[in-house]
This record gives sequence, structure tokens and C-alpha cells, in this order.
Amino acid sequence: VLKDPIVNFTPNALACVLCGALFWVVSQYTDAHIDLNQRVFSEPLYATAAAVCGVYLVLSIATLLARVSVARSVLVRLGQASLFILMFHLPLIELGESLLFRVVTDRAYAGGVYIVAFLFGVLCPVLLKTLVEHSRWLSLALLPAGAHKTAVERGAMQKPL
Repeated sequence: VLKDPIVNFTPNALACVLCGALFWVVSQYTDAHIDLNQRVFSEPLYATAAAVCGVYLVLSIATLLARVSVARSVLVRLGQASLFILMFHLPLIELGESLLFRVVTDRAYAGGVYIVAFLFGVLCPVLLKTLVEHSRWLSLALLPAGAHKTAVERGAMQKPL
């Protein structure tokens, strides 16, 4: 039922502005909160309205980014490495933060440290996935069986590392 409107989605500028405004108002002026881990759903009307607006905004941004070839290729690569990002991002972000805060002692630059640590935690798993795809042994250990077989068949592992 919802497949066609989502597949053929076209963002509406007015709807994006209204959703952004409503999302901001709910986040700033209410105690609405959804935490799936803790099973917290406070102020359900406001939280649901903000969630729907957030989904609309994300879908709009994704649709616009898909039209830009560079952004599309970056997002495709991140999507292909999403399992590795999921598995390794947290320890790598924490490692990046601890290493950077040893060098950057002025807390005025904490925002920059967090951004660099986040990029470190996302980009390292992408590089790790590339390494794993080209190593017969690492791919056996870290890739699903079907993905390993596909990589061998397409010749990605001709040169063992």
C-alpha cells in the first residue's frame, strides 16, 4: 500500500519546513522522548508527531542526496559496509576520543574531537571491510558465507594478503 508513494517520493519544500519546525519545537519545548532500549515512550502524541516528521525529513534528504552522484556513491559504500560499521564503530570512536583527548587538552575543541572520532569510527570499518574482502582468511572469519563465496567467484581474492 505504501510502496509506491515511497518509491516515487518527491520532497515538498513546505512540508520539509513545517516538519523541521515541528520537530524542533517538540525537541526544545516538550519532554517527549522515545528510548527503545529502555522502553521509554513519554508524551506519546508529541513523540509520535516528531517521529513522523523526522522520518519525512530523512526520506526527503535521502531522496535529494540520491540525485548527487558523489553523495550516492559514498552512501552506497557506507551501506555496503554497514555491518562492519555496526560491529566496530563504538570501540573505534572511543579509541579515537581517548587518543585525541591526550593530544587536545583544551576542552574548547571537544566538538572537533568528537567529529574526528566519529569519522574515525565510521571510516575505519569501511577500510577494514575492503581489507577483509581481499583476504581469503579474513573473509572466512568476518563475512557471511554467501558473501565470501561471491567474493571468491568474482575474483576479488586472487592475490592473498
